[in-house]
Amino acid sequence: MRFGIVHRLMLDSLAVVGLLAVLATGEFERKTALFLLLGLIVAIVVPASIREKRPVQFAGTVTSVGALIIQISRLTTSANVVTLVLEFAALLQIVRLATRRGAAHDQQIIVLALLHLIAATILGAGLGYAACFIGFMFLTPVTLLLSHLRREVEGNYRQGARDRSGLPVDVPRILRSRRVVSPAYLGLVICLSLPMFAFTGLLFVAFPRVGLSLLLLQPARKSRIVGFSDRVDLGVVGKLHADPSVALRITYPELPEHPPEHLAVYLRGASLDHYDGSAWSKTQSTARAAEHEGALYRFSPWPNLNSERSLTIDLAPIEPPIVFLPADVAAVQVLSQARGEMPEAIGLFRNSEGEFRYVAESSSGLRYRVFLDERRGSQDATLTPSERAKYLMLPPRLSNRVEELARSWVGSEAEPLNQSKLLEDHLRRDFVYDLDSPSGGAANPMEDFLFSSHRGHCEYYATAMAVMLRTLGIPSRNVTGFGAASFNRFGRFYVVRQSDAHSWVEAWIDDIGWRRFDPTPPIATIQSSELSGLGRVVRELIEAAAQRWSRHVEGYDVQQQLGLAWKIRVRVERLGLSRWMNTLGRPRTLAILAILVLSVTLLGKFLRKRRAGTEARRAPQATFNQPSMQAIQLYRRLERALTELGIPRPESTPPWGYARSLQRLGHPMADSIVELTGIYLEARFGERPITEADVEAFNRTLALLRQTRIRDRAA
Repeated sequence: MRFGIVHRLMLDSLAVVGLLAVLATGEFERKTALFLLLGLIVAIVVPASIREKRPVQFAGTVTSVGALIIQISRLTTSANVVTLVLEFAALLQIVRLATRRGAAHDQQIIVLALLHLIAATILGAGLGYAACFIGFMFLTPVTLLLSHLRREVEGNYRQGARDRSGLPVDVPRILRSRRVVSPAYLGLVICLSLPMFAFTGLLFVAFPRVGLSLLLLQPARKSRIVGFSDRVDLGVVGKLHADPSVALRITYPELPEHPPEHLAVYLRGASLDHYDGSAWSKTQSTARAAEHEGALYRFSPWPNLNSERSLTIDLAPIEPPIVFLPADVAAVQVLSQARGEMPEAIGLFRNSEGEFRYVAESSSGLRYRVFLDERRGSQDATLTPSERAKYLMLPPRLSNRVEELARSWVGSEAEPLNQSKLLEDHLRRDFVYDLDSPSGGAANPMEDFLFSSHRGHCEYYATAMAVMLRTLGIPSRNVTGFGAASFNRFGRFYVVRQSDAHSWVEAWIDDIGWRRFDPTPPIATIQSSELSGLGRVVRELIEAAAQRWSRHVEGYDVQQQLGLAWKIRVRVERLGLSRWMNTLGRPRTLAILAILVLSVTLLGKFLRKRRAGTEARRAPQATFNQPSMQAIQLYRRLERALTELGIPRPESTPPWGYARSLQRLGHPMADSIVELTGIYLEARFGERPITEADVEAFNRTLALLRQTRIRDRAA
């Protein structure tokens, strides 16, 4: 592998990993992130012939100064200071990559990449940052080593200069050489990352994160799920079904050995009561603080907090910040997600529709435990006349055929509960689930769905049933939330995606309260994964790793540290290692071990010396005549002088070939060396006698070589 290509590949990879680590924090807006990625690609592919031109260098300087002025001017606005600094640092890295010239600029690129990783570590990120951190750990030793070699080459040797032996130095040839670094050498350097990993892990376990950073005074922006707004138009909600992003994770305390692959969870989110013929909205959206005792919010007078029927929900950041709850919730306990010693203040608020929202200081989502109780009934004993009128209001310009269709479906049934079930069964049986329903473009989407297309997604089914219930005098409302969850076999939890967003109906039944009905066909309620085979396995692995990273790395605190220490102690006691450690720690045992180690070391040295002496005695003794012995002695003196000059003869190169190679390279003493080598070969193999003139020639050449060495040292 060519040294220059390997060095540039490693350096570019380090810069890319550092910048990606910052982008993984979510601190940048989407347009800014795309602009930086595009600039990074351009900076990497720019050839060296263009980078070294003066106009390009001048443009890089102007860009850096201009970006600094712009970021300083933006400080007067409401922009985040951390974001401004990171944007400038990222742009500075791109400019340096596009205008680099030599090893000095390489050092600046490495420092900027390290600063990017430090900023990403402080701001915090998910699994993307973890991948960047691992890549950075492997790339850093190799990049530092290669950059140091290049700096030594460019700093000590200039184009056209000669080394201390007098040979011209070709710097580009060294950078193109395939012998400077080898795959085995690079692999050995990469292995240096393993002790770095071990030491980093030890520090992380020993010192939990406390989050006392000035940068955390302005928390990073997290991407939020958008949906469940106060107004829902028919035809718009269906877009959520195309997004496989994880919305929340559900963890059950105990699961069977083979849990079901899919669950119908029906996590209630937003509730809408007013329908104007094309969209649902809320009549009232005011909320009040929910009653609580510390972090516990009660939904029933005496919830059983020791019951095994509970679940833990990790909710991703969502806009608006809705708390999704099942219908049989008895109590909710908000779990702290703080990374430091100061717990984060989180409050729940409830509106008249039974919708819960949370308010937190940061935007990192919500983690809460839900206690369930199937015996819990409705909290509302009756509906007031004003509330009943609100839930019975029909949209204007509603045709009479909607009520006629509803009455034809219920027939002679008079009980509201049975009427609701009949409407639910008809919609499930006679209509087709379709995300791309043609009814979305109609003036009255709901009536077009009922009487024309007979195709639609869950919002059409829920709207049709809610309006038909109102025509029969049954109060109803539209509820949106998440309907299904898929099991993750690696993390042992259920995943709810944005594509699992669902809509159903709640009908008020006297003496019962609000009752849930889902007119959408069941095959659409329990969504199956769009991936299968290897793709699904990979996705589940990534999601499980992200969950473990978030809980055990980002959320690592003193409690987890104590729990880990306790587990290690229990394992050590079970294996009996503590008894062995106590035995080895005694002074007598340590003295015996020290004597054994010393004895083995001395014995090894004695055996090596004995073997070396035996091999020397067994070596064949060559016999030479007087001229040959004299020639060998003179040539060995010449070889020692050449070695001191830094141009030793390789063992695989014959003396004559070596002398001719110095002559071809233009060494100033090459002619004298060729002449002396010829004398040596004639006396060694041609039995030519060594004259006094030959000895004087050897001595004269050796003196000149020594003078050259002395001048080099003085220089």
